Amino acid sequence: MTATNDNVNRPAIAPLRNVTMFLELVERQLAQPPHIDRLGVFSGPSGYGKTQAAVYAANRHAAYYVECGYSWTQKTFTDAVLHELSGHSKKGSVADKVQEVIRVLAVDPRPLIVDESDHLVKKSIIDIVREIHDKTMTPIILIGEEELPNKLAEFERAHNRVSSWVLAQPTDIADARELAGCYCRDVEIEDALLEEIVERTYGVTRRVVANLQQVLEESRKTGNRIVTLADFDPEKIVTGNPPRRKAPARRKAA
Repeated sequence: MTATNDNVNRPAIAPLRNVTMFLELVERQLAQPPHIDRLGVFSGPSGYGKTQAAVYAANRHAAYYVECGYSWTQKTFTDAVLHELSGHSKKGSVADKVQEVIRVLAVDPRPLIVDESDHLVKKSIIDIVREIHDKTMTPIILIGEEELPNKLAEFERAHNRVSSWVLAQPTDIADARELAGCYCRDVEIEDALLEEIVERTYGVTRRVVANLQQVLEESRKTGNRIVTLADFDPEKIVTGNPPRRKAPARRKAA
């Protein structure tokens, strides 16, 4: 059974830097010798495409994939992992569920990718992840925001089992070209415009994609198959900053 998250069924993902880095992280953990821990961490700001990279790697390696929620408890987490591993949960205590996870992974030790892992650290569920890792030595990749490594440091037993730390990178011009080829296949976008989009969005992949959609819509309106920086109003670039209301013009004294 592979990842069951809906994202896994999306079309092919552009080979961005973060996709390549995440795939290399999974492969590195799979290749670790028996005496080296196989816990890995992939962290970075929201919008950097971490989940998309994880989904791609999950498909490539038939990995298990679980995306955690803010309200999750130990029971919710173990139920979700069990459902991903076997298609159903197990009655009993949290300890019973953990033992079932360990049993399944011992038989079929595919990588386990745990997205939104910040929630597990906040709820102190991370020690369950450590226990599963220790009893199975299956590769487990934790994905989270920029501060995930610092949050993990508060849980020494889990923190010292991390053998690979990878920081997600912002979108660069090469990534922007790949994304343009994926989302704007019938439009040629000038590098100068792509560079402007990357700079003004601070390389946040989600916002770069949103702006590519803007460019595509502009191309459809004008009929231009080639869109340059001069053709596109910079004010239309979605930066993530809220719009500011212009001060009303002062009335002239009578």
